[in-house]
Amino acid sequence: MPKEIKYTAFIDVLGFSNHIENKITNDKESQDFMQDFEKVINYFEYEKISFPNQHDELKDIHYNYTWISDTFVITIEYNGNSTNKNLSGLLIYLLALTISQVYHFFARKYGLLLRGAITSKYTFLDKNLILGKGIVEAAKLEKEIAIYPRVIFAEDVISDEIINYIALVHNDNNLNIVSKDFDGWYFVNYLASLQDLPPMISVGNETKLAEAKSDQMETVKIYSQIIDKGLKEKNLKIRSKYFWLKEYFNRVLPSDGKTNMFAYNIIGDKFDKKR
Repeated sequence: MPKEIKYTAFIDVLGFSNHIENKITNDKESQDFMQDFEKVINYFEYEKISFPNQHDELKDIHYNYTWISDTFVITIEYNGNSTNKNLSGLLIYLLALTISQVYHFFARKYGLLLRGAITSKYTFLDKNLILGKGIVEAAKLEKEIAIYPRVIFAEDVISDEIINYIALVHNDNNLNIVSKDFDGWYFVNYLASLQDLPPMISVGNETKLAEAKSDQMETVKIYSQIIDKGLKEKNLKIRSKYFWLKEYFNRVLPSDGKTNMFAYNIIGDKFDKKR
């Protein structure tokens, strides 16, 4: 009997409305932006093809996405006959990697961050229409619960089985691609994704994996600069988001040398690289 699983991510690009007003004012600029972003979408196929320990189910996994002003929606779904008990974990893992790439894209290219939520309720999505309980729930969670620059999971999405599956890669809450935050909400651990998958930076259609790997350090520095700038905000509500980001940064990028990615101490915009 066919199995159907679908997750919907509703994501707000923080500060993108101002970018639209100043930088995307005509058709050409809009098309240029979409061409850049479609390179990220196309990179999803790389994730599927090169995913460690290949799964037969990958051919039955499909992505879809659409833009709504300064927000966008990504869906990932499976419709097939798999009996794999870890299939939900696989979809969550791939979706978290996907969202991490989008994080790095906006940080690198525009200095912007994301906030959003992921649900498992039904969502219908095509180029002209999006509706369903899933998108409504995700939009509400993004607005009322996510608060900080993170993409959280609805409580009924994450299970012990999913966490156990994801922990097979890194059995550490601070290193897992799905991490539990201080307030109990699970979220996409986009900084930790830099350990295993280099950031997809838009450098042209011929982007190579080796070129992307060389940008890992630069990507980390960009996040540091974003934090440094955000902590100077006069508005306390806005500044609190960057306090969270700084704590998150230091938690995921420790200076004890125990991780397999570069570790840093953050002091303003200065880094000390340690092996």
